Amino acid sequence: MSEKKEKPALKRFIIAFTVSFIAGIALFIFYLVSRDFPVAELKENYRILADAATVPGLLFVMFGALVWAAGKGAVDGVSFAMSRALQALIPGARANADETYADYLERRREKRKKSLGYSFLLLTGLGFMIVAVVFVVLFYNA
Repeated sequence: MSEKKEKPALKRFIIAFTVSFIAGIALFIFYLVSRDFPVAELKENYRILADAATVPGLLFVMFGALVWAAGKGAVDGVSFAMSRALQALIPGARANADETYADYLERRREKRKKSLGYSFLLLTGLGFMIVAVVFVVLFYNA
């Protein structure tokens, strides 16, 4: 029975990792196109490739760290306050108007149990950072 629960989670992880990898490749290619890659000098090409890999790498690592912090409850108070403020400003948005902060925290904990997590973001970011380090080494050795 536990195998049936693991397969959908693994499938969701693979899909999330693939989507984040494709988004990283898109950022990589966008950076290359914006820098008129390739240029005549090999050393300059290595620098552009290192920069192109650093951009998605840092974005995914930092976003993964932000998701991790949010998953640990670091922004629950701000999130609760913002949702209450929006409910007060938007007419008809009184779905959870009588919800207390303790109820809100319990609902968020239950929701986090079903969450996919953040590891796919960190793995994607670290992969791009490794590629960036390779191109930095090539840059300094060229």
